[in-house]
Amino acid sequence: MKCYYSIMFFMILSIIVFEPTYSQTYFTRITNAGSLNSSAYGSYSSSWGDINNDDYPDLLVIKNPTLQLHINNGDGTFSAVNSGHLVETDFYQNSAVFGDYNNDGNLDLYISNLGPNTPIPTGDSLYPQINFLYKNSGSPDYTLELIRGNGLDTDSSMTWTSSWVDYDNDGDIDILVPGDQGDKDMFFINNGDGTFSENENLSFLNPGEFSAAGGWTDFDNDGDKDLLIVNYQGVNNELYQNELIASGIATFTQIISQPIVQDQDYDLAPSFGDYDNDGDMDVFIGTWIGRKNLLFKNNGNFTFQKILSGPVVEQTWTLGYTWLDFDNDGYLDLFVANSQGEDNTLYQNNGNGTFTKVSQSAAGNILSSWGNTYSVSVADYDNDGDIDIYIPGSQAALFRNDIGSNNNWVNIKCKGVQSNSIGIGTVIRLKAEISSGNFVWQMREIHGGPTGDRAQNNQRAHFGLGTASIIDSLVIEWPSGIKDLYTNLNVNQFFNAIEGANPLSVKNSGAGTPDNFILQNNYPNPFNPSTIIEYSIASESFVTLAVFNSLGEKISALVQENKPAGQYSVNFNASKLPSGVYFYQLKANNFLETKKMILTK
Repeated sequence: MKCYYSIMFFMILSIIVFEPTYSQTYFTRITNAGSLNSSAYGSYSSSWGDINNDDYPDLLVIKNPTLQLHINNGDGTFSAVNSGHLVETDFYQNSAVFGDYNNDGNLDLYISNLGPNTPIPTGDSLYPQINFLYKNSGSPDYTLELIRGNGLDTDSSMTWTSSWVDYDNDGDIDILVPGDQGDKDMFFINNGDGTFSENENLSFLNPGEFSAAGGWTDFDNDGDKDLLIVNYQGVNNELYQNELIASGIATFTQIISQPIVQDQDYDLAPSFGDYDNDGDMDVFIGTWIGRKNLLFKNNGNFTFQKILSGPVVEQTWTLGYTWLDFDNDGYLDLFVANSQGEDNTLYQNNGNGTFTKVSQSAAGNILSSWGNTYSVSVADYDNDGDIDIYIPGSQAALFRNDIGSNNNWVNIKCKGVQSNSIGIGTVIRLKAEISSGNFVWQMREIHGGPTGDRAQNNQRAHFGLGTASIIDSLVIEWPSGIKDLYTNLNVNQFFNAIEGANPLSVKNSGAGTPDNFILQNNYPNPFNPSTIIEYSIASESFVTLAVFNSLGEKISALVQENKPAGQYSVNFNASKLPSGVYFYQLKANNFLETKKMILTK
């Protein structure tokens, strides 16, 4: 059961002033960053990715009809790449996403091309374009080479932005190419040999809608990626639950009864983040044309609460936005870049489900109006342990995080072995004592798509740790089903996580039928406030999974239904329960097993 706040509670807390005092403004505009300062004006899309594997994130900037790759020199400056197809093309490029489609350890690039004359009036002809795939040549040059004839250029679409995902957990990444302006949606399956095949039979491929973006995340914590398609032009969004783990096949069931798909607004793209640290992904969606922005709290079991009040859902001309923990306190904050001359906004997470707007005097001129700011992307470009911000636009600017707090941090880079090489779809859970007596579980997910409108953040996972002196537990859940557990890690480090290096458990992600009935140990344990319980069913059974207190009283029935053979995962949230020892019990056919878990607050 999740914790709900009343509207009045939100209104009261939203006006509380909570701005720690630091020696200077939080963000400093950088005017000596080399090529990044001289060639990015008039841009509207940006994506961070480590092209040359030197652990310094590089930046791709799009300014229609050209784009520019800026290589991070590691000294605070960037150098432009001035040769190759990237700078020779004269097209209608709109956004870019990095991903390693051939699993060679080097970041490749997919460019979405929107087409001319947009927006197109109803009934007028569309102008679909072929999108571009670039393969990274690897060491020593790390050049991006245009690839043709591998199946991704067999069709054309007017595309706002695309998303990499391993939708079937087979170890390589596939790609969703939504159709904007009423054009058709496309989905390409990675064949594992460098080529792709178009799948036209998936339930979420709906022509005729204005799909701005498709966001992939594991909403129900069952180990497969679900899909939220965000539609523009006053069309409802679409939510699809992936049935891979339950059935062994990546089919999708549409969810139609939740407020997240009943807004009929001018939405742009989903931005996922667990802002309340309850163990599941919440969603922020910016809206255009001066409407209220949208925040949806994930209640579990594919139910969502639309947040109706508070500063985050105010009415703005929003285009760019992203979650980040800018002050390293262990709670995700939100940065929103506005257009039409409106000031940008930084919302600081109060740690209780509410936010406070940061003043310009505290944040610096990053909150000034920068003309038309079309997107925003973040990365720790200088590797100093805090998150920096890049804002494309008519006055594009790089802002270095200089908050200067004493809070600690960790930065995690994932390397897949059985999973895709850069760990797209990997979920990372971390437990630390972020303040005295306050043990908190945080989660991040490695995304292969936009982290806001037409933008992609660096794919290293950044955690703020507050005053924690040690990382108590780190659980990494790979798309393959492998889980790695680390304990007692040092803070303030760049940690390289290799799949299978320290396994907690292994499952087959829906491929095949389990040989036995199994109830796994929950993780994390101890936990606060949520934990994952996994179990396997060897044959079709009526399954009961229940939680009991120390007196033997049933306090929650997590599962009570007939289920086919397979492997399952359930998120148990105990936010309204007191600390103590609890028991969870699985019954299926003649199988009965009970295990213990500990809730700490």
